Amino acid sequence: MSVEDLRTLQIGRLVPLAEGESVRAEDGGPATRLGGQPDWLAEPEWPLASGKAQRFIAQVRLPGSEPRMAYIFMEDDGFGDHDPDLGDLSEYDWNTDAPSSYYVTDSHAPNTVIVQPGGAPRVPTAPVAEGPTLHKISVGQAQPVAYRVELTPYVPETESVEAEVEGEEDEERAVAWWSKDAKHDEEKGDLPDVQVGGEAFWLQMDESPDSDWHHLATIDSATDKYSINCGDSGLAYALLNPEQTNGVLITQSC
Repeated sequence: MSVEDLRTLQIGRLVPLAEGESVRAEDGGPATRLGGQPDWLAEPEWPLASGKAQRFIAQVRLPGSEPRMAYIFMEDDGFGDHDPDLGDLSEYDWNTDAPSSYYVTDSHAPNTVIVQPGGAPRVPTAPVAEGPTLHKISVGQAQPVAYRVELTPYVPETESVEAEVEGEEDEERAVAWWSKDAKHDEEKGDLPDVQVGGEAFWLQMDESPDSDWHHLATIDSATDKYSINCGDSGLAYALLNPEQTNGVLITQSC
């Protein structure tokens, strides 16, 4: 499913894809998906960290009449038993125009978001089409996984928050979809794993680089469907710059 508007909060439930199975949007273009390999819309731009390929986590279809994709990557976590053998990446002409680091990822470097077409990567990249991908850990082994994402518009529940100052009125606050206070039917598998668009519900303080950055997606690490390292029951927040030409991935934990 495409994303109609990043201002609309949508929650996603994951449906496993069989090996070799693909998923397409209604217009035949690439669709939002977790895992697998990226559906590149231009020359591959695999982001690197210290000369090593980062791990592909997800791709999100961006709003618009023509296909545009945001590809979400995280620094590799060392579980590479099922990863493609990329060999020595020094043979490639890296994207040397991109800085090797930048202030918004000082504490989370070098997790990143690549945008195509018309993107401008913020980290070095190599023209490699396939690489390490989303996985789950079973008996100490990393098994690659892929899921299509069933997105549904979502209006968060609200809760009353007591006024801090006597005489002021209580206020209503939106409850994050991942919160224990949110109402989902877990027995029916109703609990989502990902949010696309809408307001970012931070576990800790708001770490957006600036107020005009777009919230692209929030991915929950507290699941047995895949394994990503966000700390203790943490979340990964993908954010796009105002021009929607690149982005960052920030992790927070409880």
